[in-house]
Amino acid sequence: MIKPADYTYAVARIRMNEAKLFSDEELYSLIAAEDCEEIIGRLKDRGWGDELVSETAVTLTETEQKRLWKFMAEIVPDGHVFDFFTVKNDYRNLKSVLKAFYSGKDTSAGYTTPASLSLAELEKAVSERNFAPLHGMAPVAEEAYDVLTRTGDGQAADLIIDRAALRLSYEATQKTGDPFIAGFGDLWAALTDIKTAFRAARNGKDVEFITENTVATPALDVRALAEAAVDGPESLISYLTRGSFAACGEALKISAEALEKACDDMIIEYCKRAKLETFGTSPLFAYVIAKETELRSVRIILSAKNAGLSEEEIKSKVRRSYV
Repeated sequence: MIKPADYTYAVARIRMNEAKLFSDEELYSLIAAEDCEEIIGRLKDRGWGDELVSETAVTLTETEQKRLWKFMAEIVPDGHVFDFFTVKNDYRNLKSVLKAFYSGKDTSAGYTTPASLSLAELEKAVSERNFAPLHGMAPVAEEAYDVLTRTGDGQAADLIIDRAALRLSYEATQKTGDPFIAGFGDLWAALTDIKTAFRAARNGKDVEFITENTVATPALDVRALAEAAVDGPESLISYLTRGSFAACGEALKISAEALEKACDDMIIEYCKRAKLETFGTSPLFAYVIAKETELRSVRIILSAKNAGLSEEEIKSKVRRSYV
């Protein structure tokens, strides 16, 4: 059995890499760049991407994402620590392959790693309608495939997959044996439930729909959340602002996009607790969240800069830094 002390080397490597993460001030400095070309140049100076390749905004962040997971594979003695990410990606990839198969489009662009199933395995299962090789995913894949091909309702198929992904990703955090990761799972699931409830409130969904597509955690009473949401967005906002997720309610007064940022910022603030840990898995897990959040911020900056948004507009979208 792997013990917390077995991660000593990995945590030491993580501490070195944490020092390379962008601070809030450094992200704002990127925003102040003249254009995307200058931003890409600064990122490459920072060690991002492949110095021998002429990177685009897309390939640069993709290269950095792959580097993250290559690094984690090298230093982590037990990959099950990251089952949360693998499960999420497996179901995201299934959704992408199903949609591509139905529409006749290329599937490779939507494939995300780390994942336990290869793109070829998913494509073969869908094209042959033989989902048994997908093991635990098979019933969900079968149901989503049937709905999509029989009705053409992509949203209904997505809902089937998203529901399973939410519950199994949450379960993955609870099985690690790490209280920090379990607590992360509680927070992440609660924030996901809030976003689901808001979409349901805008679309006039009932309590049963909301409770079926959320997951109960100690962090949030999903029944009360659903009952607030069925009366519309204003009722949901009022409910949230009275409780421990007041930041979500305040963000929703602005926009759904503001809610996404508020949720990401709450997760980063939670993950900062792992900075105090010397042993175990929590610093490794937190670093992955921190790096993925940094990647998200950089993508936002590049996209917003390309769209001609002002510096203040871009700053309002960028996620809080881990450092």
